[in-house]
Amino acid sequence: MSDLKPRYYLLAASQIADDPRVRRMGDRLHAMGRDVTGIGLAGARSAPPDWPILSVSLPERVVTQTIAAKLERKLVSLAVSPMIPAAALLDMAGSAHAGSVRDIRTRIRSLNRPVPGLLRAAERRLAMLRLSPEEQLYARFWRMWPAAGVLRAAAQGLPGPAIFVANDWQMLPVAAAAAEEAGGITVYDSHELATEEYAERPEWRRAVRPVVAGIESRYVENARVISSVSPGISAHLQKAYGVSAPHFTLRNAPAYQPTPFRPAGRPIRVLYHGIVAPGRGLEASIESVARWPADFSLTIRGPSSLPGYTEQLTALAAAKGVASRVMLAPPVAMTALVAEARPFDIGLMALPGHSLHNQFALPNKVFEYLMAGLALAVSDLPEMATLVKETGAGFLVGDGSAAAIAAAINALDPAVLDAQRARALEAAKIYNWETESASVIDAYESAFRAAIG
Repeated sequence: MSDLKPRYYLLAASQIADDPRVRRMGDRLHAMGRDVTGIGLAGARSAPPDWPILSVSLPERVVTQTIAAKLERKLVSLAVSPMIPAAALLDMAGSAHAGSVRDIRTRIRSLNRPVPGLLRAAERRLAMLRLSPEEQLYARFWRMWPAAGVLRAAAQGLPGPAIFVANDWQMLPVAAAAAEEAGGITVYDSHELATEEYAERPEWRRAVRPVVAGIESRYVENARVISSVSPGISAHLQKAYGVSAPHFTLRNAPAYQPTPFRPAGRPIRVLYHGIVAPGRGLEASIESVARWPADFSLTIRGPSSLPGYTEQLTALAAAKGVASRVMLAPPVAMTALVAEARPFDIGLMALPGHSLHNQFALPNKVFEYLMAGLALAVSDLPEMATLVKETGAGFLVGDGSAAAIAAAINALDPAVLDAQRARALEAAKIYNWETESASVIDAYESAFRAAIG
């Protein structure tokens, strides 16, 4: 049994070919001769890997439900309508144990105010209150994330036994169900600090965090191995759940790619690549460009998370008078991220420190910047600051405000910048996927062999 090579299923609510972390794990396992299959969502931009991915297209019904669920969570956080006080809605829902749907309908109509959908929401609330706490948790989860249900169906009937890798907390119930049916084990790879991911948003804390915490708490105890992207998140998971499974930090670094050193010269090109989304310091980064030396430019490259958001950033650059020095570029394939970053000189991540999630952040882009030979310019947050201080491969931009970013950029010495870029290439020899994943894969396979005897 010691020579047994287990089968792997990588479960992710993402386009796996585009998902750096999941794809890197699949590529590594495939290179090691393992039988690996991804199960994720259709619509990837990158070319498929050399191992199979079962890509699931979400039916229109599910897409609509997903949007509706998001809207519903938002409406609940805003007391459903400004026309109905929150206390009135809660009182109506809370009386469900003593009343009936007819009672609630009568009370809603007695308000004499047209609120579309309020009756249906109250009826759903009534049904929920008749369930046990655990049943309520599951009902809320599958309703809020119907894509997980589609992936759960796709994972049925898989041959086993196998190692089912739950990529992020939403896949924990999916992996558990698949492993129970096929045999094998589940392992948990946390890409974010799940219970704090959007903690700066009050509506998220009220409506979503309890579900995240409940699902993670319920299923993490069954995971045979637990990994996460940074030491801070690993420590948090150990403290929060206290399970005996081995915990690992698996930094989201790319596979090693040799990059020759290139002196920076002038002009200096600064790159942000990744999801183009609010909350990532992009507005402050653009605003700071007006205070940079005239021969410095900023490129923001990646897919936009919201319709119209790229246009908002373009308008902001024009309003600040830096439209000629701020480029909004389309995304490139995940497999080309390092190569496309090499022509730049500095890799920027001015992440705001407004949450514990951000405090513990150690994004894949910082390791892609290192692999491409860019000096890191990152916020003075614990995990990213530790990386910079340990490697000497960049500099800190304080709290990520426009003033702090500009001050750090203006203080750059060309010789120091080149030294930082050389150290980035040296750091990439340490921080790469082959090195990072080795102990985690060993733990997966040891746990698998122990489980199946």
